[in-house]
Amino acid sequence: MIANLTLLFVVHSSLQRDSKETKLGISRGNHLCSFSRTRRQGRYNKVSGNNRFHYRKGSFICVQSSDPAKLHLQGNSLYELNESFTFSRSKIRIAIPSKGDIGEDTKSLLKESGLEILLHNPRQYWATVRDFPEVEVWLQRPTDIVRRVQEGQVDIGFVGYDIVTEYQDSPDSTLLIHEGLGYGGCKLGVGIPMSWVHVTDMNELARFSEERNSPLLITTKYPKTVKKFLQEKGMKNYRLLHMDGALEAATQMGCSDLIIDLISSGTTLRENLLKEITEGTVLESDMIMIGSPLTMALNNTFGHKVRSFTRELLERIESHLAAKDHFSIIANIKGSSPGDVARKIGSQVDLKGMDGPTVSPVIPPRGFDSGMYAIGVVVKKNRLYKAIEQLRGIGGSGVCVLPVSYVFEKKSARWERIIKTLGLDGDS
Repeated sequence: MIANLTLLFVVHSSLQRDSKETKLGISRGNHLCSFSRTRRQGRYNKVSGNNRFHYRKGSFICVQSSDPAKLHLQGNSLYELNESFTFSRSKIRIAIPSKGDIGEDTKSLLKESGLEILLHNPRQYWATVRDFPEVEVWLQRPTDIVRRVQEGQVDIGFVGYDIVTEYQDSPDSTLLIHEGLGYGGCKLGVGIPMSWVHVTDMNELARFSEERNSPLLITTKYPKTVKKFLQEKGMKNYRLLHMDGALEAATQMGCSDLIIDLISSGTTLRENLLKEITEGTVLESDMIMIGSPLTMALNNTFGHKVRSFTRELLERIESHLAAKDHFSIIANIKGSSPGDVARKIGSQVDLKGMDGPTVSPVIPPRGFDSGMYAIGVVVKKNRLYKAIEQLRGIGGSGVCVLPVSYVFEKKSARWERIIKTLGLDGDS
């Protein structure tokens, strides 16, 4: 199932060419390494010219170039890939959480956006998508979604921002597609014992830790993210402990002084005699959509197919999320002309619509007076009744309120940002 990958990158000549011993093999001088993830083996071929190698996070990134100046390297990631990045699969892969509310909410979001997931066997971890035969869905643990996306084994992933921050190798090893899908919201925050009445914020916690002879024992599932946060807050006398499962019990069991964990309502903290403190929020998290720079930047047929589908999926989700906050209103109103009706509507705060109202003449039955116009306008859900009152105030009648499924903008600013990041301006 896992594809054989051959990665050929171009990097700056400033990278080291020294031999590097690794678990997978040795890169020496001007050798080209092709790496098979399925067999966990590397093979090496002599290449000529001014070539370079780079090794990152347990897998070889192999370099071949006759003109290194053509491309650029940002951090540990390269956005322009050689066409010889090859693999055996032809289907686009989406990864979603396999369990829990976030898994079900992700399935619902995709279905509401026009992609219905068909899971043929509840024991299977892959599924198909109705009317999208070129796409397959993989149900994975959130931590594995990040790993699969940055390795190029999955093209698109739905996962929490907190998980991406903790488990991605570097900020550019995954590509942010959508930064807030509207569910799975929580925060990573500090929880201290309620008995510490003298500690109410992070500054007091830092002073408290310095006054102790022994380091504060801090339990968390997010050691990388938490370490960075504590350093920024000036914490020094502490030791991080990693624990899975329910962290709230750690302080009661005596194996930890405080915890840093995900907090939704704070009820679980309070029920375990813990409290939040001021400036103790490490990060705010929401479900996000990420992509693999390895496959999305491919300069071949498969890369184009991945980008084309990703753009469609992104715009479907964007337009669906925008539509959830709106209603469409249709009504009749008397006026001397379309312009007269438009002026009446435009004078009302909640009837301006997105780009103005639609005004059309109503063709009356024979024998009835003309001068009636049908208007259509999209309004915010939370302003619906105000809009109805304003419409009545200017002579509106026969008001119908309809749900809105999608609201497509003229262009997607998110997609334009993605294409610019990939260095593929003008590509679809």
